[in-house]
Amino acid sequence: FCYNVNKSQVTNIVINGSAVPVYCDLDTPNGPWITVLRHNTGSNTFNRQFQQYQNGFGSPSENHFIGMMNMHAEDNRKF
Repeated sequence: FCYNVNKSQVTNIVINGSAVPVYCDLDTPNGPWITVLRHNTGSNTFNRQFQQYQNGFGSPSENHFIGMMNMHAEDNRKF
């Protein structure tokens, strides 16, 4: 998923034919990891409606959630 990435950074992965921006973490052991949830400020930006959790919100370099629909699509993807 984090192909051609040689450091931790925001990049696009393709989910259901669409480019989805994600943070690829190459610093955590046993990675690379796709960060599906990132909360790095003290703000209450995660108090949101259900539809926003379905679709995802935020910026992968800051407060971010990839979205339940994207997680479901990736979890059920055939390799």
